[in-house]
Amino acid sequence: MIIKKLDYQSPKAKVWDASKKKILFTFVDGEYETEDEYIISFWAKLTNNSSVSTNDEHREEKPKKKRGRPAKEK
Repeated sequence: MIIKKLDYQSPKAKVWDASKKKILFTFVDGEYETEDEYIISFWAKLTNNSSVSTNDEHREEKPKKKRGRPAKEK
């Protein structure tokens, strides 16, 4: 499953579990991929399941459009 950061979190935010007294995971570019059921259930409880998605729902990034003027023809 892919866990996405909340709007107010930074893309490299660390998530702290107070019951275990340790960092559970750190986001990479605003996402964290895991199959650990404890982490998934912890995040779902914390966020009301709004930012947890399956790998099937993960979208591919579209190529960025190049900006600027087109090259001059000779």
